[in-house]
Amino acid sequence: SVSITIRHVPDHTRDLLAERAARTGRSLQEYLLSELQRVATEPSVDDWLSEAREFASTNSQESADRILLIGTRTGNERCYRC
Repeated sequence: SVSITIRHVPDHTRDLLAERAARTGRSLQEYLLSELQRVATEPSVDDWLSEAREFASTNSQESADRILLIGTRTGNERCYRC
C-alpha cells in the first residue's frame, strides 16, 4: 500500500468529512480510505454515459436519451442493462 497526502484542504471541508466519519463510527482516515475505494471501483459519470450511449447504439429499439432517463428515474445507474 502507499500513502497519499492531500494538501490545502479547507478547515470546513475537513470538519464536514470528520463529522461524516464520526457518524459512521470510523476515524477520518478509515472513512476517507473507504470513500477512495468506492470512488475507484465505481464507474465515473463519463464512463457510465459512454457505456450507455454505446449500449443504445447497438440496441436500436431504445435511444440513448430513453436509456438515461430510465436510469435517472430508478436511481439505478445500471438500469440500462435491464
